[in-house]
Amino acid sequence: MGSTAEDLKIQQDVVAALHSDVRLDTRNVNVSVVNGVAHLYGSVPTYVQKLVAGEDAERVKGVRGVINYLEVQLVKPVQDAEIALDVRGRLIRDSRIRDESAIHVVVTHGVVSLSGCVPTAEQERDAVEDAESIPGVVDVVDHLGVARPSS
Repeated sequence: MGSTAEDLKIQQDVVAALHSDVRLDTRNVNVSVVNGVAHLYGSVPTYVQKLVAGEDAERVKGVRGVINYLEVQLVKPVQDAEIALDVRGRLIRDSRIRDESAIHVVVTHGVVSLSGCVPTAEQERDAVEDAESIPGVVDVVDHLGVARPSS
């Protein structure tokens, strides 16, 4: 099925939104739109840029959904052990995280896995956000649980 005129207009708008965001390196980013769903392809140099590109595309009028196939192609590889130390350090320094020792961090090929239990959904989001911002991270897998309040 070919793209409609509406899809082509949305595609142009998504491309314009991505190119106008100074936080993004869009040299290797391609966009297609089918039935209002934006598909992002190619690569960006950081995980945060992958997330930002998806958020930018979601804000474009007419976009019904975003499928983010962007890959993180690091400019300079970072060792897993260094990423794990940086994530752990960020969690320790983050005043929003009450008990960072309850969060377990494992890094494999740049993919950060967070597990354990935190007291609130906000702390879960904060921990994921902390991990996403670390240089060298290519993805974050959230296996954190939220403790139920005791009655």
